[in-house]
Amino acid sequence: MMRQSGRINPGLAIVLAIVAVAFLLVNSRGCYGLTGMHDSRWFITPWSFLGFSGLLQLILGVWVGVDAQKRGSNGYFWGLLVFFTSIVGLLVYLLWVTDAMEKISHEVNQVKAHPPGGAAAAAPAADPVVVDAVLPTCPSCGGDVEDDFKVCPACGGSLRCPGCDKTIRKGWQVCPWCTTRLDAS
Repeated sequence: MMRQSGRINPGLAIVLAIVAVAFLLVNSRGCYGLTGMHDSRWFITPWSFLGFSGLLQLILGVWVGVDAQKRGSNGYFWGLLVFFTSIVGLLVYLLWVTDAMEKISHEVNQVKAHPPGGAAAAAPAADPVVVDAVLPTCPSCGGDVEDDFKVCPACGGSLRCPGCDKTIRKGWQVCPWCTTRLDAS
C-alpha cells in the first residue's frame, strides 16, 4: 500500500500524516473517554504544532527523496538534507532540479538542432526489424509478403521468430535478437 513498485507513494504518506495529526489532536483533548496528553490549552497547541511540523518535515523529506531518486540522483542524501534543514534544503533542491532540467533541455535542443551524423541522423529512427528493402519474401517458400504479416499467405510458414516475435529473413538459422534457433528452411 505504501509502496508501489518499490517506491513510496507520497499521496498515501500525506493522507496517513493527516490522519495521525487528527488522531493526536482529538485524543489529546480527552475525547472518547481518553485522558489525552494534558487538559490545558497552552500545552496542547505547542505540541500539536511541533508534531505537525515534524510530520510535514518527514513528508517533504520523503517526497524530495523519491523525486531525486526518480531523477537519477541520490534520494537518501536529498531527503535527509530537506528533513534536517527544512525550507533551506528544499530551496537548494529546487534550485538544483531547475538547473539540471535547464541543462538537459539545452542538450536536447542542441541534439535536435545538430544531430550527430549529419542529415541522415535527423530522420526518425526506424524499427530495427526490416525484412527486405525492396520486396520482402517468405523464408520458407520465397513468396511475396508484407512487413507486418505473421505468416506467409502462400505456404503458411511463420515469418516471425517464435521466441521474440520479430521478423526473420530467409537463410537465418538463429534469431539475432533472442538467439532462438530457427527451423532450417
